[in-house]
Amino acid sequence: MNSKEENDAVGDLCASLRTIPDKCSPLTFLDHVERISEEHGIEVVRTEEEVVAAMRDTESPAKKLYLDSTNDGCHRIAEGCLGSRQEKLKVGTILVNRKRINQKGKWMHLNYLFKVVQYTPKSGKVTLCEHEISTPASTSRVGEFYHYEDERMATAGEAEGADAAPTFIVSRDHVLEHMHWECTRTIHSMQGTSWDGSCIVRVDEKNPQKKALLYVAATRGRAFSELKLYIPPSTYRRLHSGTHSSSSPSKAPA
Repeated sequence: MNSKEENDAVGDLCASLRTIPDKCSPLTFLDHVERISEEHGIEVVRTEEEVVAAMRDTESPAKKLYLDSTNDGCHRIAEGCLGSRQEKLKVGTILVNRKRINQKGKWMHLNYLFKVVQYTPKSGKVTLCEHEISTPASTSRVGEFYHYEDERMATAGEAEGADAAPTFIVSRDHVLEHMHWECTRTIHSMQGTSWDGSCIVRVDEKNPQKKALLYVAATRGRAFSELKLYIPPSTYRRLHSGTHSSSSPSKAPA
């Protein structure tokens, strides 16, 4: 449970975010976010290297969660933290499923957590089991469940020595392309849930729902005082090639 001070800080930030116009240009949106971050003492990181370093920081006991509006963004940060995308295949790794599938009547649900219990490089098959954790609020089981057919899925089976939890045998490509490392999530997948730790949020100035996405992402972490925002300078350089409707021009951070 958050302290009263942190709850008050969350409320103050939400009030500030509501002052951002619903319809504004990407650069104007970033102007507001930079101003609000400074007013509330929220650290802004500028590079993927800084994000990875923050994720690996062991000085704070709070477990870090990276939030992005895209799957690709989540994959890049996971690769930086783990060393390579192939590390997701390592036995014991906890993953989040991002493509709902069915194997002989058993559903591998969207946004559920799964643990790698076996990987066979020769066949490219990965055995997963549902992962149970002691804090359900740290997991996501939200939104409508959509059914996607994946013809690459192997026949379901039980891994020898696996836990009693339901198991699934999936392709290596499914893990690499459609499953996230547990410490990276899309913002949409975290709606209605919380994270028992701190969050690093990629600010998406291009999404039509950018204000709502930031509102959701910034309030997921229980260790709110350690919230960080990720706004790369390249965002400003790209946007400055277009038009800007703010009354005062934005400048790319040094």
